[in-house]
Amino acid sequence: MKRNRAFTLIELLVSIAIFALMTALLVVKYGNFNSDTLLTDTAYDIALAIRQAQTAGVSVQSAYNGQFQTAFGVDFNYASGGNPLNCQAVFSSNTFIYFSNPTYFNSTPNTNADHCTGGSNPISTYNIQHGAYISSLKYTTPGSSVQNQTSDLEITFVRPDPAAVIWTYADSTEHEQTAYITVSSADGSQSRTIVVQRSGQIYVQ
Repeated sequence: MKRNRAFTLIELLVSIAIFALMTALLVVKYGNFNSDTLLTDTAYDIALAIRQAQTAGVSVQSAYNGQFQTAFGVDFNYASGGNPLNCQAVFSSNTFIYFSNPTYFNSTPNTNADHCTGGSNPISTYNIQHGAYISSLKYTTPGSSVQNQTSDLEITFVRPDPAAVIWTYADSTEHEQTAYITVSSADGSQSRTIVVQRSGQIYVQ
């Protein structure tokens, strides 16, 4: 008579250990995937806010004072040492400002006309979500590919030109060629960079 063979205790323990290991690997992989997805969404949210400023700047949207020849822009100031004329009340790595500036009047760098100060009107404050934060702000100057680190960046648009006016207090004498806003995950293990070119092109890499 043939006897049915059951699992031994050792076989059962090995099976449970394998199952637990596979479950742990899946949880870790899902966590990384979820973190990557949330960070990518955050980067695109920032890119869309910059695009919103571009749309407002080159359209017929008026400022709070009813003036149409108005610059609209975004302002990043994530560390002390940035623009002291900045319209943010505090330096912050997880917020940035969407603003309008009716005193913008030409394409020459000017501390009262190019950025979020003086007669500017902060429209809203964006809070960066999912624990992400601004880990780096960089820019390139016209004719150079060298990325320079800075503590502040302001990107404005004014009709009828869709081109971006990129300004930093670190190099206040000229408008920059390209802006790089890097956001990182809460643990710093992943990052995405929003690139804004002087031509008005905005994308995430």
